[in-house]
Parts: sequence; structure tokens; C-alpha cells
Amino acid sequence: MGYCKEDSKISEFIILGTSKGELHQLSVTKNNSVLLSSANPYKYKDGTHQITALRSDPKSGTLIAGTATDHWVHLQVNQPPQSFTKLGESTNNYPTMCTSIAVLESNMSDNFYILAYATGVIKILTCPKAEQVAELQAHSRSINALTSHTTKPLFATVGDDTMVNLWYCKFESGKQEIKDIELLQSQIVPDHLLVGAVFGQKENSLIVAPYDYKFMLHFNNLF
Repeated sequence: MGYCKEDSKISEFIILGTSKGELHQLSVTKNNSVLLSSANPYKYKDGTHQITALRSDPKSGTLIAGTATDHWVHLQVNQPPQSFTKLGESTNNYPTMCTSIAVLESNMSDNFYILAYATGVIKILTCPKAEQVAELQAHSRSINALTSHTTKPLFATVGDDTMVNLWYCKFESGKQEIKDIELLQSQIVPDHLLVGAVFGQKENSLIVAPYDYKFMLHFNNLF
């Protein structure tokens, strides 16, 4: 994940999270050379937070990292120089893994981070300030994958409960506030462990990947 200015010598960069609670940048130059920047990695002080999910938001120039202990850290990415500035972090520290993070695109000023957890919970935070604005119990078991739509206020989740859920975020009229989160569709996929999901090229389709099946599952005309 990453983003860079057009006049930069770096065309993009990738952020790597480790089981030791470190974040490193891999820079990709315009001639496709890959450079590891280890001069200024971000490190959790106690080293106990294993980073399990990452997502960046180009609009705000920030990223958020979720851990195996229900903890997240919100960072500004400085490029260049290749370093991180901590903007904030959660106060939670429970043995609950953050399994996936997505960015909900907004046609207003700011986007939103969506965090999924092994407890089946979804948390929604603002991208610039990482303020939590919503929380819901999306699944009865672990959420294994999360994906957001590129042009609509929609996101989809799949979990260990074999459910595929499609969610719609209602915004206050003319405001950067989420009024409600509505479950548009819910479908059970029996006898499969669902581990991946992405919206298809057609705007109203969703592709789901089972772990124990050689074919992808394609859902059409969802909305």
C-alpha cells in the first residue's frame, strides 16, 4: 500500500508490518528498483503487538495498523523522508485480532477506515483523526475478509459463520457523519470456509473466495 507525489523519484511504496510490531517502508522507484528503508521504522515500544492488518488512505496521507490484541495505531507517512509520525492509538489491549482493514470512500471531505475483528465486530473510524464513529456486530464468528466499494458507500464481509454480508452506510444529508449502517443482503454459503472478498468489475457484483474450493463464488445483481 502506498502513495507518492507525482514529482517524486519514488513511484510508490509498500508498508510491511511484522509480528514484532514493526512497520517498514519498501520504496519502488520509477525504474522499478525496490529499496528497503530501515532507517526510521515504526516500532511498538513493548514489542508485544503483532501487526495483523494494514491500510493506507491517500486522501488523508495516513495509514492505520491493527494488531492481534485489539489495538490500532494511526500514523502519518512522511515521504520523503521515509518515516512515520504517530497521530494516535487506541486504548484497547484485549486478545482480539484485527483481521482486515478497508477504506470506505466518501464523496465528501474525508474517507473512513473500516476495521474487522475475529469477534465478528466492525469498527468505523475517520481517516484523518481516527475517531470511532460506529461499531456493529457484523458476524457471529470471526470476520475473515472485508472489502469496500470504490464508488458507493458499501462494504462486504465474509466470516467463519459462512455468511456473506453486504452493508450500506447512510450519511447525514450534507454532513460527514454516518447516520446508520444497514444490512442490505445476507447469504449463507454452507460447507465452505470463506477467506476472501472483492467487488467485481460490474458495479453490482461480488466475488468471494472459499479456502477449501477450487472455484470462486460470484454474486451478481446485489444492489
